Amino acid sequence: MNADSTLKWSGLESLSGKKIAVRRNFNLGNDWNQIVDTMSLYEINSIEQGFMMLQAKRVEGFAGYDINWDYFLNNSKNFQTSSFKKLPPFGKSEEYVATLKSNPRSEKILTTFDEGFDTICKNGVFETIKAKWLGE
Repeated sequence: MNADSTLKWSGLESLSGKKIAVRRNFNLGNDWNQIVDTMSLYEINSIEQGFMMLQAKRVEGFAGYDINWDYFLNNSKNFQTSSFKKLPPFGKSEEYVATLKSNPRSEKILTTFDEGFDTICKNGVFETIKAKWLGE
C-alpha cells in the first residue's frame, strides 16, 4: 500500500471493493483465491509496473510475494521504500519443481533437483543463499 493509505487491516476481507494490482500468473494462495472476486483486480506484467500504478494511486494496493517485492524495492533507483507500507502476510502458496509428464527426462530432472537441494541443505549453502536473499 502507499505509506499514506488509511486502510484498516482486519484480514483479507479488508480489501473488498478495493482496486488491487497483482502480478500476472502469480499464485497468492487459497485464502486469496476465496476472496478475489470481491476486489477490482488489475493484472500487471512486472513488479515495477505494479509499484508505478500504486505510486500513481491508480490502485489501492499491490499484492505479491514479500521477498520478491522487498528485493525489488531495495534495489530500485526509481522508488523509495519509505513511500510504501506492507500489510501482514495473508497466506502462502507452495512452490514445486515441475516437468511435463511426456518429457522422457522428467524423472532424471526431478531426481537431480532433489539431490542438489539435499546437498546444499547439508553443506550449508542453502542457509547462505537464504541469508543473502532474505536477510536471515
